[in-house]
Amino acid sequence: MGAMHRRPAPIILVVFMSAPLYLSAQLMPPTAKKVHTEKHINGGALTDDYAWLRERDSPEVKKHLEAENAYAEQSLRRQAIG
Repeated sequence: MGAMHRRPAPIILVVFMSAPLYLSAQLMPPTAKKVHTEKHINGGALTDDYAWLRERDSPEVKKHLEAENAYAEQSLRRQAIG
């Protein structure tokens, strides 16, 4: 008899083939950019890399907050399902 060739179990193939889909479906939170800002008060320097987020009327801030809200909604939806 010739060499027998075994076929991989279907369950192993399903897990192996779906791994990229699972990994790509992971949610990534939006990352706020850092803008170095210093304020000098009483002889000291206060650094705030996220001071730009206080500009509530800025289109860039609104866009970032919308991305954070979408991330939060998706995260909560997944927790409710899972």
